[in-house]
Amino acid sequence: MIALVAVKFRSFKLWDELTELIYTQHRTQWDTLGQPLGYFWRPDEKGISTFGGMTARRKLTSAWLSETPEWMAEDGPERVKLTAWRVTFWTSWGGIALVGAGLFVWQMVG
Repeated sequence: MIALVAVKFRSFKLWDELTELIYTQHRTQWDTLGQPLGYFWRPDEKGISTFGGMTARRKLTSAWLSETPEWMAEDGPERVKLTAWRVTFWTSWGGIALVGAGLFVWQMVG
């Protein structure tokens, strides 16, 4: 269970690193994407909307689970972080599903 929490937090951290990388290296693209925020990361800049950034993050997390933006270089650090984020995202949710199923079975047997 502790490992599952660690994987989930790593997923959050990878998302933060990805959005910060896009902010610093692809600022125009970051603006076009709606100025997404990380879970813990936020640019140190006035005028960034928390609500707008959270909404952009929600849209991107749904879209980027299966789609890779064309502007991301195939061998670039953005693509590497996106892939790592996907792995930790699905691993954490798969683990949550397994724990839930295990608790259900335990309840039914016991």
